[in-house]
Amino acid sequence: MSRFWDKPYWLTVFVMILFFGAGTSALAAPPAQEPTDPEFGAAHHAGNVGYVLAWRLNLRAGPSLDYEVVAVAGYWEPVTLLERTTDSMRVKVRRSNGQAGWTLTRYIEASPRSIANLPVFNGGQPTPTEPTATVQTPSLNVRGGPGLNFDILDRLSYGQTARLIGRNADGSWLKIAYSGSNPTFAEPTGWVLARYVWSSVQVWTLPVVEGGSPPPPTDQLVGLVTVPRLNVRSGPGLSYAIVSWVGRGQQVQVFGRTPDSQWLKVAVGPQIKGWVYAPYVSIVGPYSSLPVTQ
Repeated sequence: MSRFWDKPYWLTVFVMILFFGAGTSALAAPPAQEPTDPEFGAAHHAGNVGYVLAWRLNLRAGPSLDYEVVAVAGYWEPVTLLERTTDSMRVKVRRSNGQAGWTLTRYIEASPRSIANLPVFNGGQPTPTEPTATVQTPSLNVRGGPGLNFDILDRLSYGQTARLIGRNADGSWLKIAYSGSNPTFAEPTGWVLARYVWSSVQVWTLPVVEGGSPPPPTDQLVGLVTVPRLNVRSGPGLSYAIVSWVGRGQQVQVFGRTPDSQWLKVAVGPQIKGWVYAPYVSIVGPYSSLPVTQ
């Protein structure tokens, strides 16, 4: 009996009472406040604040893809929640610089309660946007008509945007209005090859427009190289020496052909003349208009 009340045993019992009594209630108590780290917890959803979940998020003038892009937000950028659609699929947000626009709700990190408490958008009609073409090649010729035999009016650079007016019948050429290198009172127009631009709309939805009168036929045609590298040889055959070469998209003047039209006689610039393999050159006009040259 005396051993029980010895000092070591008495201290052990006392510690156990403290642990299982007061200690248990202390461990079970909820935290004083929610975590505020935006990577965790929910405290960052306080009020009408959300965070962008896309690396580059387009904000549009209205709640559909029919509206133009008015701003772009970056990943985890804080935005203020303003409005929502009836089905809460889209939400209007405002950036810290004051820019505001609509986006899909799934691209915004916010509590469902915050979204549900937003005022509902009362409708409205989308602002029509004109179709555009964006240049996808380092340099793109703008011509007076839908063909390589039309004069070059101007050149556009990679990434430059132009307004789409229409197309030719097969959609291979597009008529555009653009900002020319020489400013004029009237907006300049011209034609570009469709395969070298990105169109904001399906090409077939554009109206077919007139291409103008082509220049009178001649015994020379313009060709466009369609392969990364095309050898220019001293004669019409693989056994002839290579005198030069041309790259994809480069233009050549075509003024002759072999009897079977498998080889074309071309001029590359003002000085170099030679022969190229015909299947790798796209020309506008019949081969029959070219003279047979040996």
